[in-house]
Amino acid sequence: MSRPALAGNGFSSFGQGTSTALLDEAASLGNEELWLFALAAGSLVVVLLAVLFGLVIATLQRIDRHAARTHTAGKQIAQNTVGLWALDQMNRDLVAIRDAARGAERAHIQRRHRSPARRCPESRRLAGRFGARRRQELLAC
Repeated sequence: MSRPALAGNGFSSFGQGTSTALLDEAASLGNEELWLFALAAGSLVVVLLAVLFGLVIATLQRIDRHAARTHTAGKQIAQNTVGLWALDQMNRDLVAIRDAARGAERAHIQRRHRSPARRCPESRRLAGRFGARRRQELLAC
């Protein structure tokens, strides 16, 4: 059995004459009918554009609502983290106070353990000229 040959380039002939038929039909229409056809096509385009613009506007409004919610959440997070910043600042201040107190304690300990002669060289020289009580005061400088 041999196969029947396909017409043209090997594709079926379905739809080949459709565009030609529309052009022939449009050419056979009168001016008034052609005007009505153009008006209907234009109206269809306007309606499709209106629907598409409506979808775009609805999407933009939804994005705006979500952006407003995100902004509100961001502000709430910022308000909740202000306390953390203040706590961090307070910790730094407390560390500085602790370091200063340790330094003062070390200085006090060093001062207590120095000998009276090293404390005030002038008091040692003057201690011999005064009585015992005044000598104690001078050596305690």
